[in-house]
Amino acid sequence: MSPVAAQPKSSLSRLERHVARLEQEHPPLDVTSVDFTVRRPQEVIGRYGRVLDYMARAELEVERNVRELDVLMPEPPELDQYFYRQVWGPQELQHGLILDQLQAELGLPKSAPNVSTVPLKLRVLGGIAHLAAIQDVVRMLYYLTGMTTERSAVLAYQHLYEGLLSMGEDAIAVTAVAPIRRQEPGHYAYYQMSARELWARLTPWQQWLTRRLRSISFAPVGANSPQELRQVGEMMLAFDIRRRGEIDEFARSVARSEAG
Repeated sequence: MSPVAAQPKSSLSRLERHVARLEQEHPPLDVTSVDFTVRRPQEVIGRYGRVLDYMARAELEVERNVRELDVLMPEPPELDQYFYRQVWGPQELQHGLILDQLQAELGLPKSAPNVSTVPLKLRVLGGIAHLAAIQDVVRMLYYLTGMTTERSAVLAYQHLYEGLLSMGEDAIAVTAVAPIRRQEPGHYAYYQMSARELWARLTPWQQWLTRRLRSISFAPVGANSPQELRQVGEMMLAFDIRRRGEIDEFARSVARSEAG
């Protein structure tokens, strides 16, 4: 049973109420609810083919992300574990399946996500996270990474939605991209509330270590190799984010989520 469902509503914390609301109001999307009608498939492929592959793969790799979180946080708070296993994970997986089906409808090959390999560096970090003080630092990194990832996703889906509408591809923009985009801010809010609550409890040395580890570990989501990093650049170009000022503003929008 959900850790929030088992309690009287009046006794739930703000964070628990948020998770309950996400679960009740935003169930995983159904692929069959999407209208995959595309008026000009070749134009969509030319503009967004590589973008769809990257975004679908990043969403589908949630299966591996859950495994990574289980390794990194040997004794996570019950609410965290419930959130990433039962709320965030199923929602993100359906996002990936919808985008992957769109690729198939366009005649493109489906994505090949890495859903099983947990990097050695994460296993090493998870090994020392059995120490409570270190696990708090790892949790903080999880929240910060989640905030940045979800903020990036909101911006990316907004650009994709607007671009498809401008091309006259209303069906997939309205029935696929818009519902996906609608679910991402709730994930961001969970990470933000969790981060603020935990940060206030960290000691100065834990805060220093968090900053240090974050500075050397930051990377765009789903970009663990030069080829995958190139896909991030291709996405920026597809969204017509080309001028230096636009790139800086995109980066500031993402970074602002952590600074706040």
